Amino acid sequence: MARTSLALLRIGVLEEHVDDVIRALGRKGLVQFTDFTLSGFEPLVEPTKPSEELFTYSNLISRIDTLIFNLRIPTPSTRKPSPPEGKLGKEMVKEVEDACIQLENARAVVIANEEGLRRLRPKLRR
Repeated sequence: MARTSLALLRIGVLEEHVDDVIRALGRKGLVQFTDFTLSGFEPLVEPTKPSEELFTYSNLISRIDTLIFNLRIPTPSTRKPSPPEGKLGKEMVKEVEDACIQLENARAVVIANEEGLRRLRPKLRR
């Protein structure tokens, strides 16, 4: 494997462009993010707070990953998470959230039915 050279790069980004810049850099897979407050510029800069949109996306991704694992849905071994192109509309986020809720509820019903069958199985063997 060839050696990779690293370079330290510091970028200051206006708060309204942070999500787009992080998304673009993440897509390239060439950047390792570090805490900017450790850079010595702390009195001059203030770290940005994660947006509510980022929290919503992260929450949905976590729920989807949990469902994929729990429902044993096969995924390609080459699957790489990639940030969405641009921002998702509120309607699309709502659709994904509703689909997650439906799957989570369906899984809960299946688990409850399995538990009921387990309790009945010993009685049927008698």
